[in-house]
Amino acid sequence: MADLISDTDLLAYAGVDSLAMIQLVARCEAVLDRPLTPHEAGGLDSITAVAELLATSPTAATVAGTEGTSERGRA
Repeated sequence: MADLISDTDLLAYAGVDSLAMIQLVARCEAVLDRPLTPHEAGGLDSITAVAELLATSPTAATVAGTEGTSERGRA
């Protein structure tokens, strides 16, 4: 779906339903390895907002940097 909307489009107006938003919050929590605050969860209204939240976490940077890399491909 991310390829159908711009980074700044509001997800609710782009047709993202409440179940998808719950899944998004759960995925962010898994990547960050902590629960989101109500303020953080409520602020996930665009792709840009999700990227900004994940960019603040060293854990997320590590996951993003190794995603798709096999054990043999790591230094």
